[in-house]
Amino acid sequence: MLNSKNITNIIHNSDPVETTAGKEFITGLLKVGAFLSIVSGKKINSSTLFTMILENSDIRYIFVSLTGASDEREALLGMLYMYPALLKSKNVKKTFQRSLKNDRI
Repeated sequence: MLNSKNITNIIHNSDPVETTAGKEFITGLLKVGAFLSIVSGKKINSSTLFTMILENSDIRYIFVSLTGASDEREALLGMLYMYPALLKSKNVKKTFQRSLKNDRI
């Protein structure tokens, strides 16, 4: 059955601009992860990558630039959308709370 929600999903999924932007974001995310893995000399998982991005403004700038996001918020939310398990990570929560406290000062 086709209803308005299904039709909207079909249109959204077949939109070439959305598809290209999504692929560009994923490619940028993988590039940042590979770069940080090479620089640090060890494997990096998604929670480590997210905390590194939150803690370092230079890495955050590179991440936003490579993903094609318009700002930091959009880039970080895109990563959270791709990796929903990050919301359950204790390490990510602690780092995020620390970054919020530093922003208030």
